[in-house]
Amino acid sequence: MGGSLFRRTVEPSIDFLRFFEGENYLWDGTNWSTGTNADIVFAPSVSPVQIDYYPEDLAIFPDRYRGKFYLALSGVWSKGPGKRGDRSVVMLDFSFQEDRMLSVPKHFLKYRGEGLQVIPGLGIGPDGLYFTPLFPIADGRSAVLKVQYDESNSHPYKMRNDIRAKVLLITYACEGCHSFDVNGVSTRGPILDRNSLVSRLNKRLNSAEYIESIREVDSLDIEPYKSYKEARQEVLQEKGDEKIRTWIKFHLIEPKFDNPSALMPNLGITESEALILTDLLLKKEKKSMKIFRLFRSYIPELRYRDIVFSFLIGGFLSFLFLAVLYLLYLRKR
Repeated sequence: MGGSLFRRTVEPSIDFLRFFEGENYLWDGTNWSTGTNADIVFAPSVSPVQIDYYPEDLAIFPDRYRGKFYLALSGVWSKGPGKRGDRSVVMLDFSFQEDRMLSVPKHFLKYRGEGLQVIPGLGIGPDGLYFTPLFPIADGRSAVLKVQYDESNSHPYKMRNDIRAKVLLITYACEGCHSFDVNGVSTRGPILDRNSLVSRLNKRLNSAEYIESIREVDSLDIEPYKSYKEARQEVLQEKGDEKIRTWIKFHLIEPKFDNPSALMPNLGITESEALILTDLLLKKEKKSMKIFRLFRSYIPELRYRDIVFSFLIGGFLSFLFLAVLYLLYLRKR
């Protein structure tokens, strides 16, 4: 591209890199070395599969979309939108002059369906960006889709306007720090399952320590504490579930509204989005989920769970096999 060679890798390191002749990139065959000196590294894995460049002189999209790389992120094979930013196409704003990325990758499009789907390929054409979903679309046909720019026809689904609760969880990467509904890859933040969340907040928000901490925060004459004084009083005045609901809403909008030591960053969540997420977090779980959660509580942590299941299933099948052999033996006698 422009006399330069670029690489994108899928495994073991997920990266994007510009090559220069004679340069030592320190690759020694190990996983760590493959991402060394990369222009960008994707973590966790999002399976980048195909990349193309949109030249500055191609006028099919507005200026802000030109002169960028477009990268298809396939992701893992599962249903629904990608939870790691995958099942999408992202823009990479790379400067040839400065030899560096000018910004973090930004999504150009995302899969928003509920079925099984991945995006294995894309290409910039003379009249638009083409991409291919791997699995058939709703009517059973395979498709090659084209994105064109048309100011007179606004798309009904815009990424920043998708307010489905599960999509908001993905958009704001909630499960990167929290566990929710048996999902999540980290325990850095508290568990967000309803029973645990309600129990924890009930105890905290109705304690004398919390009331005293609010008095201390009210005395702070700096932002964001000044702007949320009425919000803190609203939490104190509410009772029961409404107290918890109110606190969650304001915490999502501004995590430090009542606690200067809060570790969660301000994610720019709007009030309407906060209400949607609050309803999701406080939604009563189905009986089947309670049974699953109870069963799960007796299983070791994730790193051992697969081994335990393997031994249990293998032991059970071995027992059945030996039992059948023994019965056959008895019949022959």
